[in-house]
Amino acid sequence: MPYDLPFSRVVEVDNESSLKLNKIIAAKLIAAFPEVYDMNLAGSSRYFLNLEVADLDEDFPDMHFRLWAEIEDISFDFAFWKDTIWIELGSYGNTYLRFIYLQKYAAFLTQQGFIIDVDSDSKAVTLDERIAWHLKEYKEWAGYVDHVRETLNNDPSSTIG
Repeated sequence: MPYDLPFSRVVEVDNESSLKLNKIIAAKLIAAFPEVYDMNLAGSSRYFLNLEVADLDEDFPDMHFRLWAEIEDISFDFAFWKDTIWIELGSYGNTYLRFIYLQKYAAFLTQQGFIIDVDSDSKAVTLDERIAWHLKEYKEWAGYVDHVRETLNNDPSSTIG
């Protein structure tokens, strides 16, 4: 159960146009951040630059492709959808380093026409305020994950139902 940080496209477009835009954004992301990559080989039909609308999953046609990033003991998963880019945050590794990179990725994606989603009743307007809103949510989520890990480590029989 990962914690995902959602970025919504400010100006929504049709799926084919969105896929083209997502490819451009992904290529720029890889160029700007060398730790970001596609696990598929460049010659593969599943490589992000080679995807066409006809190649997309029939059950999830708005899901375009994924990219990954690895830095020391942390990793990120970028899921490119028609109107949203999700950055999956884990709970392992250096949290301080994780949020340094998250800030960089968030600034990049907002420059590409995306905004971090927050609840409609939130007063968070700026990028930093929107990240701070999610940091609170992430902290609660990470605390829950740590609690589950500790419970399983101390009492493995708790998984037997």
